[in-house]
Amino acid sequence: MLAFFRALIPVLFLSILNRIKASGEKFIHAPNRWLILASLLNAVRSLLFFQALILTDISKAVVMLYLWPVFVMVLNIVFKKEKATVVKVLCIVLAFAGIVIIYLENFLTDSLDVHDVYGMTVMMVSSFIYSLTIMIFKDQGQDRNHFEITFYQNLAAVPLFFAGSLVRFIAVPEALEKLSLQGAGFASLNGLLSGVFGFLLYFRGMSRMESSKAGQLANLEVVFTVIAGIILFNEKPGISFLIGAFLIVCAAVGRSISRK
Repeated sequence: MLAFFRALIPVLFLSILNRIKASGEKFIHAPNRWLILASLLNAVRSLLFFQALILTDISKAVVMLYLWPVFVMVLNIVFKKEKATVVKVLCIVLAFAGIVIIYLENFLTDSLDVHDVYGMTVMMVSSFIYSLTIMIFKDQGQDRNHFEITFYQNLAAVPLFFAGSLVRFIAVPEALEKLSLQGAGFASLNGLLSGVFGFLLYFRGMSRMESSKAGQLANLEVVFTVIAGIILFNEKPGISFLIGAFLIVCAAVGRSISRK
């Protein structure tokens, strides 16, 4: 249900704002096929994202999510024919090495946590899909404002998560008993803060500053998440994970520097 409200609140908020806009000029227009595709991809990506958070530590999940800048780099080289410079190739190699080291930490221990490995893999797939949506929304952002991009980013997720919630309640009736107004209120607040204001600020910031600077600031997300996981959730990342995470962050930083 958290995922459902996370998508529903932004769509409702922006729909209402679009109708009562004082100037009378609507900012939500009919989508093209690229916006529809990106919205569908983001819905699937969000579903995988929440599934990964259930299965693995938040620090490991976010590190895998943060592979998206490297995936963007690879996709640009393959499909947009960008030059594969030495820095870009080095970043890709660093990211791949980081993934291998993090996975080895699980396979070389006496007690293999299958859920942990599965969760990281799901988040990696989510990261790849996210890189696709970022490229599409960035291209669409040249003709659409940040309100419209945020609206379509969440639109397809609403019916998907609603249907998923119904299936869950039918399959597991006792899950319905756990619903509460407090939980719905928290989920709605999360959707408003992160789903609306968070992404509005993100897309507006992307349009007002250089992509390289925005990428460098975003690198701090991994650092803060790992620290929060240790302090708030008592997570105990191993040395292999920290080394792998460091390599992945270095790859993301290198990608930002290479775009200057």
